[in-house]
Amino acid sequence: MPSCIPSATPHALPASGPVEVPGQRLGHTQRIVFSISVMLLGTGLFVTGTPMTDVFMLLSGCGLISATTLAVAAGGRRLAQVLIEAAVQAATSK
Repeated sequence: MPSCIPSATPHALPASGPVEVPGQRLGHTQRIVFSISVMLLGTGLFVTGTPMTDVFMLLSGCGLISATTLAVAAGGRRLAQVLIEAAVQAATSK
């Protein structure tokens, strides 16, 4: 005869939050914070009278530093990949 008492065995519930993907560079919050900080930095430099070419060079340098930091943290193969991508982007933007 089946028991009316619920089972004491816990049941696994599906994950309700965002799933962490190994090797993912940035989460959504980090992307938003980075985008806002780049916009604020560029706006601040423009408002203070910095020429636009200098603003773009400074922001590109910040992006390169960020990409290099992420590459070093991710490991060797990824480091080479990111540095090559940065070099190609720098060469095509001139």
